[in-house]
Amino acid sequence: MKLTTRLGKKGLTIKQLLKTNHSFKGPISPWNGIPGSELYYGQSYDGTPSWRDFLQTGSEQPLEDLKNQGAAALLFLPIDGRMMIYIFGYGLGSLVEGKTEWDYGIKVVLNSINANGIRSLDSKTIDRRAKNKRIQLATQGTIGEFELDIVKDLVSQIAGVSVDTTFAKGLVGSESLMLTVDMEATSIVKKTKQIYNVYNEVKYKTTFNWIDFVSPVKDKTLIDELNAELQVALDNAIKANDSSNFLLSYPEIIEAMNIDHICYGGFGPEIESDYPDFEKFLVEYLAAGHTGLSHTFDQLSIDQYDGEDTYKKSYGFYRCLSTELEYKLNYYVLTNGNWFRLEKTYYDEVTKFFEALINNSTDFTGPTKVYVYGETAYLESFSQPDHEIMDQVFFMSGQKKIEFADIVSGSCEMIHVKGGGSGNQLGHMFNQGFVSASLMLNDINYRKEFKRAIKMSSISSKFKTKDFLPSEVTVVYRIIKSGKKPSLSFFAKIALYDAYKKIRGMGYNFRLDWLN
Repeated sequence: MKLTTRLGKKGLTIKQLLKTNHSFKGPISPWNGIPGSELYYGQSYDGTPSWRDFLQTGSEQPLEDLKNQGAAALLFLPIDGRMMIYIFGYGLGSLVEGKTEWDYGIKVVLNSINANGIRSLDSKTIDRRAKNKRIQLATQGTIGEFELDIVKDLVSQIAGVSVDTTFAKGLVGSESLMLTVDMEATSIVKKTKQIYNVYNEVKYKTTFNWIDFVSPVKDKTLIDELNAELQVALDNAIKANDSSNFLLSYPEIIEAMNIDHICYGGFGPEIESDYPDFEKFLVEYLAAGHTGLSHTFDQLSIDQYDGEDTYKKSYGFYRCLSTELEYKLNYYVLTNGNWFRLEKTYYDEVTKFFEALINNSTDFTGPTKVYVYGETAYLESFSQPDHEIMDQVFFMSGQKKIEFADIVSGSCEMIHVKGGGSGNQLGHMFNQGFVSASLMLNDINYRKEFKRAIKMSSISSKFKTKDFLPSEVTVVYRIIKSGKKPSLSFFAKIALYDAYKKIRGMGYNFRLDWLN
């Protein structure tokens, strides 16, 4: 049979784990004679399907009564001062969000499989773009086959084959653990202890030690401090009508075909939106008369609906919110309702890189004063001998449009320009510069199109098509940003560091220009 379980956080009672408005019968306690156990069961939902009325309009014969029903049950078993929760049917929706261990299923899977035993992997970037992705293999493979960036990606689900088939045959781990087992109800106490022991093992550190590179914050005092900082930052963002430092996204991979629209709940008239978006939330929140943060996180929600305005699912606002904080010389990211800390040595490495870069007269120039703000205004006013604007000139690679550069020069410079300091905006520019440099090195057709796109022959002639040498070319990132000294958000520093290493690794010269 297939079992789905979650692990309650230490010290939480069943009452704290179970939603107060659940519709279950029970509890049956003790269940199967197990001290401290409780069973709740019933229908998680019961209603007429939205498509029945549509079909009825095309028929004179009355359709028989049709009902959607979801049978569900939750079985709570005590283990080591906490509760292991067995979930049956649609029971998950009756558990309170954020009260179970986020890495429970992942840790059990990683402690149970070989290095080459991964079948599928879901991940989410820990930057504010919060990109979700899923990669599945036809067979099993190593982590290197799943395109995981251990610096930026947080594993949200992993599936594999257990080494010990008596423990489980197949395993899928996220916040939940799903396992295929042969067992009777009388063996559930033994299986509970076995699962919990595997969760507490540290075998994963030998083969999958990267999982701790981004580690969850579990210290309640620190979490409270970070949430206090978050509330201040969010309040300031609302007052300034500034959406640049926050992102709203689904906390899990969803089936888009099942969702018609979402609404932001908890603060006023609910206006339909296509998908979670912090900028749209900010517009609606301000329009409702709130000039600062006027609600607790628990009062705000993102609610999904189908095409018949039938409620599908609600996500807590806090769980959908992503942002970053530098706090007490550490870097933290909020995503999926949890705070994560980047490994300290990497934080120090990135910080030292940026400080060294802006103090290197070869690789850095600035701050240079300019009298325009923003990329568009800068490029429109730009005029310099032996330079040419190439903004919005693209190379087509399949269905993708790739911008060569914003400016090129007769000194063989490929200059990429971005105004402002948003980590998302700058991350896009850093990646754009890397992609262009990589194609320039490896694709002769790209070099030919690049030369054809340059109107000034005095510049075009400096870039070689054949016998191309990256050491003759300088990739330049030009940032327009106010402030007395160069500063970037930590995620922007990570993105810059990553691009810098890749560009220098290909043999290019590199320079960062700072315009103030």
